[in-house]
Amino acid sequence: MQSEILLQIQEFIGEDGASLVQTTLENAQINGSQGSLTASTVSIGLLFVGATGVFVQLQDALNTIWNVKAHASQGWLVFLRTRLLSFSMVVGIGFLLLVSLVM
Repeated sequence: MQSEILLQIQEFIGEDGASLVQTTLENAQINGSQGSLTASTVSIGLLFVGATGVFVQLQDALNTIWNVKAHASQGWLVFLRTRLLSFSMVVGIGFLLLVSLVM
């Protein structure tokens, strides 16, 4: 199965790119079993910030397109609530993608 995926990647990004992806996957597999709790925590934190940042930027872009005035900064609780809502959307979309792969 891995070779089929690499062949598909090779068609899209070429032989050099596929080689790079294969090397990266092999290194991740070797180093993945030796991962630390700190690295996992930092990775999950960065995933949270990046994933919610996408939705915040999307909301900002849509507000600009539709000429909607953004709310004035209302403090940390509103910021945290917005980020948690965005993250729940990321988790929900991820769940739907996984379910669609199974069915």
